[in-house]
Amino acid sequence: MATSSIRIRYRPLRLGWCIREGNWDDLRRALRLTHTLWGGVFNPILSLGDPDRAAQLVRLYQVDALFPSDEDAQLAAFVERFPYLRWPGVHKKLFIEGTGGRGLATCLDISHPVRRIYEEHVDGKQEPKVPATLFDWDAADPLRDVFLAQLGAYPAREEIHLDYAGMVERNLKGARTALPPERPVPADAFKQLTPSALSKFDLRRDRSPNWDYPGLYVGDAGDFTDIVNFWNLRAASLRVLFFDPQHESRLGELARAYVRL
Repeated sequence: MATSSIRIRYRPLRLGWCIREGNWDDLRRALRLTHTLWGGVFNPILSLGDPDRAAQLVRLYQVDALFPSDEDAQLAAFVERFPYLRWPGVHKKLFIEGTGGRGLATCLDISHPVRRIYEEHVDGKQEPKVPATLFDWDAADPLRDVFLAQLGAYPAREEIHLDYAGMVERNLKGARTALPPERPVPADAFKQLTPSALSKFDLRRDRSPNWDYPGLYVGDAGDFTDIVNFWNLRAASLRVLFFDPQHESRLGELARAYVRL
């Protein structure tokens, strides 16, 4: 009798963030929200300037559900193209208000890897083996969107009723590190346990490519499409850092250290 076998692999829910083309508010909100989720760095950004191309990305990334960035007719119409990807569960939001006004996540969030890192590398240890780093930058910094996509940040507590930055600081001895606009980005920034690194902690590829070398995405830090494309390359688990030649004085040391890996 012929026999067969199946292989089961578990992974977090993969969301597709539906945003309006050229809308920086949509993009920044999606990037902050996705860093609250375990596996959130693998959630693609679907910019609807070209809905058919966005639909191709839905299939390419094997998205499990679509999340529109706002109540908007264009976004709603796109989501309706995929009735089989309707939002799972009763609540149509990522965060709901629980008892005492405290927010509750409706998807698998980073509290799970935070707990594991705390128990294995922080609890009872005088010096934690895996301290976290939360980078801060000026709201007017021309590299602000590069930093958000590459290093990560969290939504304000007032927006979602949960303080993820505080959670990381308390449990993982998270240190705040400023990125002044007049100084180079630290060359080892990509090695730190940032919100970006924390979101993919302990998640492994099901199948690895034949090659996997670090590289640079050369683009314009102020270009909406470049930021979206850069994010989506990383969401496909490609190891790339953003490099804007106009800001070589700030990004050069980091880029050189990364490609030497």
